[in-house]
Amino acid sequence: MSEVEKKEETTPKVEAEEADATKDLESEEPQAYFEPVVKLDEVEVTTGEEEEEVIFK
Repeated sequence: MSEVEKKEETTPKVEAEEADATKDLESEEPQAYFEPVVKLDEVEVTTGEEEEEVIFK
């Protein structure tokens, strides 16, 4: 067999292994959840620009 024929035989196997590896990575999702250490109340923030006329949107 020549080198070209050997490469053709090994290529589908390598591609199949790479496809399986990416499929495994896609199916895994992180399940981490972290509780907040400090709970903050919502605060209304004023910027001083509330009464200005809007020129550009």
